[in-house]
Amino acid sequence: MTDFEGIDEIVENANAVQLVFHVRRDWLADADAAYDEVRRKADACRRFLVSPAFKERFGMKPGSLMMKASRQPPADVMEEMARLGADVMVGNLPFLGETAAPTANCMICGRAGFQPNLMSMTDHGLTCPTCFNAWSMRANSTSFGSSYGLSSWQWARIVIAVSVLFIGFMLRVCT
Repeated sequence: MTDFEGIDEIVENANAVQLVFHVRRDWLADADAAYDEVRRKADACRRFLVSPAFKERFGMKPGSLMMKASRQPPADVMEEMARLGADVMVGNLPFLGETAAPTANCMICGRAGFQPNLMSMTDHGLTCPTCFNAWSMRANSTSFGSSYGLSSWQWARIVIAVSVLFIGFMLRVCT
């Protein structure tokens, strides 16, 4: 729980900030309340995302939204979340009034309650989807070329240039 109304979790890592809101209602039995909860919480998250308080607290880190739902939301809710750029995680969240024992913890951010099949293995151990995305982007950016400050295309240009110079030198020596 956070100090901000409508935001249930704030997940911050080295690369980004994720504002998470929970929808624990049944989409079939309590549809109106579930839709109202989604709208209210998504609006609260979006308002905080563009607020000066967000910039003051997190600086220039990009922010994103995530909705966690107990059950699969209807198609129109999924379309709205896609329009907002929000991720949707279904399952491992009990309905209102229910309790569920957490099954696994993320080894990077420390959040609990993940099902092992939703997690990914990294060199740090099991990680949640958010931390895995940040970890994989960091791993991709520290590949061979970028470890020397060059992209793969820049390395290819260097290899081509050296090859052309070598061929030119060899043609000059042979003639």
